[in-house]
Amino acid sequence: MKDSRSRAQLTAIVEQRRRELSERPDISVRMRKLSESNARNRIPQPPKSRPTLFKILLAVGAVVVLGICLLFVGGLIAGGIWFQSQVSDPSSTALDFYSALHQQDYDRAYGYFSDASKQQLSRDAFTKQFGAYDSVGGIVDSYFVDGNAQINGNQAVVKVDVVRRANQSQAQVQTVYLVKQGNDWRIQRIDLGDMIPAPTPNS
Repeated sequence: MKDSRSRAQLTAIVEQRRRELSERPDISVRMRKLSESNARNRIPQPPKSRPTLFKILLAVGAVVVLGICLLFVGGLIAGGIWFQSQVSDPSSTALDFYSALHQQDYDRAYGYFSDASKQQLSRDAFTKQFGAYDSVGGIVDSYFVDGNAQINGNQAVVKVDVVRRANQSQAQVQTVYLVKQGNDWRIQRIDLGDMIPAPTPNS
């Protein structure tokens, strides 16, 4: 009973003291300033980190995209090198030259000669010379170009078996000497060789 009365008295004293402090202007102003200061200077919260799985997937995706780009660029470079080698191959130049002769397109055939050769043999002289070959032995009926050109630096040699229409059972071995001119192979001269049995497409 005595303890209950003591607690009640203590509670009343604390409540009275709280009312007195709240009525004091100096205490009220200080409490308000502390409250405003706490409101302005809030403790910063650390940013929420993204899930680790998301970061892993993002890194893997970046690596995959980079790999695809590298493969694409490598394919373009390899394709360009292959195309350039096909265009400037000595055997391809010889093949195009005899294809023009087969069609009696002397202007196009003359274009496969090197600049140095053109200085020694004019277009008109070339047309008369190869036109005479066609008149005597018949036009070029077929030709078999050796794809294994002998290349030595900027020079190359290609063997071609040429069959003319007047004698389709025989072929003349012609040796084509080429020189690298810029990125292209051009004909320097052609040596006419012996006659051999005409090769067949499967020989």
